[in-house]
Amino acid sequence: MGGAAGGPVGLVHLSYLMWFHNGAMANGAAWPLDYCTAEQIAAFTTAAVYFELDEIADLIGRLEPDDALSHEYRDLSSPFGEDASLIRDALRCKLVEAAQDWV
Repeated sequence: MGGAAGGPVGLVHLSYLMWFHNGAMANGAAWPLDYCTAEQIAAFTTAAVYFELDEIADLIGRLEPDDALSHEYRDLSSPFGEDASLIRDALRCKLVEAAQDWV
């Protein structure tokens, strides 16, 4: 699976963010180090920044092969035990703030 190559900018960023999130939740936060190109990892970071998820962007920039950041990522992305709740909230804000990015 990969991120969207084209389309509305909001959907492209959402695709990359969810690609990272789903992989991190299934395989641990370090999964991109073994399976993704540097450009794809940069796209994950760019997507997190687009959604103003700076702590997630920072975490992606600090990935380590030993997967020590998986628990930190789970705590960041899914506070209160709700999977991807932080991402859902950021998506709702971005849909209002930058509606033109979704058409």
